[in-house]
Amino acid sequence: MKKLLSKITFIAASLLISASINAQTSGTLTFTFTEVAKATSATYNGNAQHDLAVWIQTSAGAFVKTKLRYVGSGTNDHLPTWATQASCTGGSATSAACNTVDGTTGATASAWKTYTVSWDGKKGAAATGTLQADGVYKVTLQSTWNHGTGGTATTSYTFTKGPSVDHQTPA
Repeated sequence: MKKLLSKITFIAASLLISASINAQTSGTLTFTFTEVAKATSATYNGNAQHDLAVWIQTSAGAFVKTKLRYVGSGTNDHLPTWATQASCTGGSATSAACNTVDGTTGATASAWKTYTVSWDGKKGAAATGTLQADGVYKVTLQSTWNHGTGGTATTSYTFTKGPSVDHQTPA
């Protein structure tokens, strides 16, 4: 009898460890950022036109979901990091095959402004997507202006998806 109880205890302990490793806490990440304006001489057509992408990825860099993509039809080589991450055909940021499920998309952004994006913790469509495991993730932003000659900036912010609130105010 004693031998049977220790086996049952071991199995129960294994189930608890497995459950905590694969926890999937539901909730919403809300991320607000304000772009730094560039000089008009450093942007498309001398105004604020620029390309912009925001996406979620794992801490190891695996793509999860596009949240925002503004790119013009003639700027397929812009947003190179996002285009690679989002599995765009031939690395083209304007490819129809880019993974933008549930992402806000549009033509080249025309103003430097404040954006707010939200992530429901899922990979894929909001209604049918798979809730991702708790852990460390990154929200990554990439912006390109002046046809890439003025600059391309890519920045990531790490956050923890889990049962505790992770509130940050990075510079």
